[in-house]
Amino acid sequence: MIEKIERKIEKLKNQLKQAGGSSSWGSQRKEFLSQQILLCQSLLVAYKKVELPKKTLDEVKKILDQQCEFESLKKVVLEEIQINSFLTNHSSEKNFPTLLLVGPSGTGKTSFCKILAQALNKPFLSLALGGESKSSILLGTSPEAPRSEEGKIVKFLAETKRNDPVILLDEIDKTFLHESLIHILDPTQNQNIYDRCLDLELDFSKIIFIATANELKKVPISLRSRMTVIELKKYSQEEKKQIARNIIQQWFKNNSFNDNWLEIDDEALETVINKTQEKGVRQLKALLENNIFRYCLLKWAEREAKGETTNKIIITTDLVNQIIPQKLSNVDEDIDQKNHREQPDNLQKELKIFQKLRQLEKKYAEMNNLLSKERQTLQSNDKFNWNSKKNPWLIFSIIILIFSSVLIIISIRNNWQTKAKNKK
Repeated sequence: MIEKIERKIEKLKNQLKQAGGSSSWGSQRKEFLSQQILLCQSLLVAYKKVELPKKTLDEVKKILDQQCEFESLKKVVLEEIQINSFLTNHSSEKNFPTLLLVGPSGTGKTSFCKILAQALNKPFLSLALGGESKSSILLGTSPEAPRSEEGKIVKFLAETKRNDPVILLDEIDKTFLHESLIHILDPTQNQNIYDRCLDLELDFSKIIFIATANELKKVPISLRSRMTVIELKKYSQEEKKQIARNIIQQWFKNNSFNDNWLEIDDEALETVINKTQEKGVRQLKALLENNIFRYCLLKWAEREAKGETTNKIIITTDLVNQIIPQKLSNVDEDIDQKNHREQPDNLQKELKIFQKLRQLEKKYAEMNNLLSKERQTLQSNDKFNWNSKKNPWLIFSIIILIFSSVLIIISIRNNWQTKAKNKK
């Protein structure tokens, strides 16, 4: 890999020497080549293996325990670290498996990936792939493109000067990049990933990829088979209470507040939780930060302005209902209803296209039968001759009519098939 990058740098430097002219295009060309040289030089550093201090198993466990629950996921991570450590001591090595975390929104999939990167002492990158249809986000754009740019993974390797970061591929069940992802995640293929912008194959095999999805069935089996699937359940009431207390504790720590300034009993905390209607804890975190904490800050600020001592605020159930008078909408239900509404609409559109296609096919068949009958009639009356020298315009018109009809049918059929494929 290092030799490959060094050859690329030498080639780019030669191209830079030969890039002459003071025109606008010439200046842009020189700037582009200079940027590519700098990028390759950073990649060269990334692939020159530099071992960073590794945390002990106990240290890793302590960091992972910052995230409530996810016990099955933590178990997998700790086991993989132990296996890798054992193999490394015996002059061998095992790549970390690609994990696919499946679960509802707000269950902490992204935050766990950040904590995992911290535990492994590696840089972290999150790529939001939901709705993404352009593979350039992963594989870069051609140098001939108006705004040529390397893929985000290559760019991150160069920025961090590491070839083994933790990269989150978020919402792969909502992307159209499944073919590119198969190539990147397959351990038999990802040692030679071609970046279009650099015109260079790079090794992605040391990268720890973690993918997330809300619905497993929307991830193609061909892609799913390249990953270790871990399904995350929704949080229980007790788990949400523990998460809420962790959020409160972290808020005090981040702001260097005295934790004696605030008290929330279990009943009040349950009331806050019941104001949310979701499987995860995203709404809960928002209510604490935007309502409860804001209320406390405002009260403390008012007391300080009056020269009073910052006294403890006790959050009761009645006070929670005053601060948060209404329940939030059910996010999970809203998403389900939206999908339910969209599905019939899409089916109706596909049905209309199919009906139009059938109508055109029927008209074509009728027209073909009519032409056949007309030809038989003319031939039987000895009034029609297929010799092009006698009836060239009639033959030409018939050919054009048939050819146009066939093209229309093929075009509509392809359009319908493409929409059906995208729907899947």
